Amino acid sequence: MEHQVYPCSWKREKGQYRVFVKARPSVEFIAASFEEAVEGLQGRICEVFGDGEAVVEFSSPAPIAKKSVNYFVPPLFALDGVDSVQECTDQAALFSDGACKCCGGGLGKRNRQSRAILAAPKCDVSFVRKAMPRCWVFSERIVSVLVASGFRRMDFRKVTIKSETSGSYYELVVEPSVPLVATKEPPRAPHGWECNNCGRKHFQAFHTSVPANVSDFLCRSDIKARNTKGFVAGGSFKRILCLPASTLQKLKGLPRVRGITATRVALLDEEEVDRSPKVKTLKRGDFA
Repeated sequence: MEHQVYPCSWKREKGQYRVFVKARPSVEFIAASFEEAVEGLQGRICEVFGDGEAVVEFSSPAPIAKKSVNYFVPPLFALDGVDSVQECTDQAALFSDGACKCCGGGLGKRNRQSRAILAAPKCDVSFVRKAMPRCWVFSERIVSVLVASGFRRMDFRKVTIKSETSGSYYELVVEPSVPLVATKEPPRAPHGWECNNCGRKHFQAFHTSVPANVSDFLCRSDIKARNTKGFVAGGSFKRILCLPASTLQKLKGLPRVRGITATRVALLDEEEVDRSPKVKTLKRGDFA
């Protein structure tokens, strides 16, 4: 089975990084850099478990190179997951201004219509396939931790599940309070696109001093005091749930929690920020 989450650990030994699967330490890989070690471990997992799309999750945050430390203070993490669910609600019915006839994404504000999914999620955190803006679905116990950490219960709306299920799942319905940004002098141009009809934009940014697996950037002055609790960041396409390390640890500490992953969020100073990165324009037909 692919797309499984493998709890892993890492150690710095004799100038190299050793990464291994917790439940089976013999499944390991050693390399000069952490990134190389992780890539090698994923190959070993494929060999041993037959999972070519393995998600490795470390109990302690990945090491940060000295040149990168300042970009991760204070530490923020984007909550993520490996599971996805299929929506069975028309996007146009979920938003105040319907849906874009070009990209198909929702326009305007999210209305009171309940989002419906075909089957119950397999994990505690799941994303809704093809939803624009991006949408996440959370289990009841994930919601309980997030509410206790500062989110409002009223912002979590129960989703309708077409198949029978014993659990309840919720969509977080809140507009981003902080925008995602790109970098002014990236090592390569950002990947992405912009809809030529509604202007919806998606981009993935890069930075020379930040590990390649980090793709979410915020401007330090934008977050102000919001780093003390979680908040939603993003734009017209991508949305991320940013959490401090303390909240992330509470989520990971839940018994038998399934499908939770997280990546670091990098913080940039204003002079490093590009708020309107240039990406290719897509027209109707390109989104098929």
